Amino acid sequence: MPLNKRQFSPLNAAVLLAVLVLSTLFILESDDCYFFYWKYNSILDFLLTRPDTAHATIVSVPQNGRYLGNLIGVCLAKCFESPLFPLRIVYVSGGLFLLSWGGAASLACRERRREAFFFLLSMLLLAHRGIWQEVYSWGAAYANYLTPMAAVCCLPVLLRRTEQANRPGRWCALLALVGFASCLFMETVTLFLLAAASLALMEQLRRLHRLPAPFLWLWLGTVAGTAVMFTAPGYGAVGSDGLRQAGLDLMVQNILSIFIGTMVRPAVPALFITGFLLWHLRRQRCRWWGLCALAAVPIHLVCLAEWCKDLADPGNLLLPEPSLPLALVGMALAALWLVMVLLWRGGQAKQKVLLLILALCLFSAPLLVVSIGGNRNFLPSFVVLCLVCLVLYDSAREAGLKLLRWPRALALLSCCALIFVYGVNCRVYYQRLSYAREQVAAGADSITLPLLPFAGFARNEQEWKGDLSYQIYRETPWDVSFTFVSYETWTESGQSLGGD
Repeated sequence: MPLNKRQFSPLNAAVLLAVLVLSTLFILESDDCYFFYWKYNSILDFLLTRPDTAHATIVSVPQNGRYLGNLIGVCLAKCFESPLFPLRIVYVSGGLFLLSWGGAASLACRERRREAFFFLLSMLLLAHRGIWQEVYSWGAAYANYLTPMAAVCCLPVLLRRTEQANRPGRWCALLALVGFASCLFMETVTLFLLAAASLALMEQLRRLHRLPAPFLWLWLGTVAGTAVMFTAPGYGAVGSDGLRQAGLDLMVQNILSIFIGTMVRPAVPALFITGFLLWHLRRQRCRWWGLCALAAVPIHLVCLAEWCKDLADPGNLLLPEPSLPLALVGMALAALWLVMVLLWRGGQAKQKVLLLILALCLFSAPLLVVSIGGNRNFLPSFVVLCLVCLVLYDSAREAGLKLLRWPRALALLSCCALIFVYGVNCRVYYQRLSYAREQVAAGADSITLPLLPFAGFARNEQEWKGDLSYQIYRETPWDVSFTFVSYETWTESGQSLGGD
């Protein structure tokens, strides 16, 4: 039963419903709690996320140029514990849906776009633990990292529509506006957009000996957005603020982290990419496909073992020191893919894959010289890998591969497990919040609370955790002290949050 026909699919409906349910379970973590509390002296201060620091201890005030991402993060946090909570559900689920639609509309055959949408959505849902912890479930990171990637995937669709329009003036303006807005989220995405728009404009000039209006307007929008972002005052403090570092001396360690975060940890999409490339090579009767398959086995066994090991992570805020053996595995996988892509006679699909490889390099290049904060920094590269999966799958379908339903079933199974994980965390979170507020109302100055049961799937479940001070206080944040213990220690002590 082809997915391009408009008929009801229980499996598709179940995947969409699972995403919606998950969106209801994500709580406030880290920056979200600051955003939840922050008050502003004017509308302009609100739009620029400049909170009032005169009447309370305010930490982590953003000094970066992520103006639109921070604003959306604040709005998402303000919707928490308010009648506007459904807007959080719409935004979180809608972001994944929009990214999947944009990728499918940009890269897949028109007749299979519905099928491509669900395949790409399945790949995104099969993300490793770090992406769920640091992007999907964390409102501030979701706004700043996933939103611009959704825009990047939609820009080719908008560009194509602008080229086809009889009166492209309004479309050019919209294209410039989207390009400008997309630069106000995440620095690596901003630099990618500037580089990609510049390269596309130069390619059009080389081919046509002129500058087509859509490409020129997109370039102007990204140039303006980049200028606005990097004129923010905070970037001058990089290297001296104790939070962020930059410099060529970081390159050796960062290149190891990049190969691990980009190639090793996304074990599921990596396995799909290798599988589809092997399918294509075998179909074209390439004599090297067996040797490539033999080389792929130990590499993917290591990746899957690391994926399983990562599931037990207790929720560390920082990435572990990069391991040279793991980085070498990532390099071996990258080399294997490059060899297989060069051997593949893929035509237009191969060109798309090569362009995505270039995009992967552009996204990763800035990370060489700045401190890498966590798994969220690899969200753009993870999305690119999912897009490569989509191109290879769509090409295989064109070449005769039967419809694959099991990736959607696997994504649904993963979502069901995650609904349990985030459901338990959400229940304990609300119980903890209610219990602490009751204690404060009773006059307590110091409160002991448990961390969430599945701390590895939440952003900031640490024993020195302080962000809850912006949700629980007597008059101002930090006027009540908190002590956190593991959930196991809490339950073993026989204490109760009430409603257990």
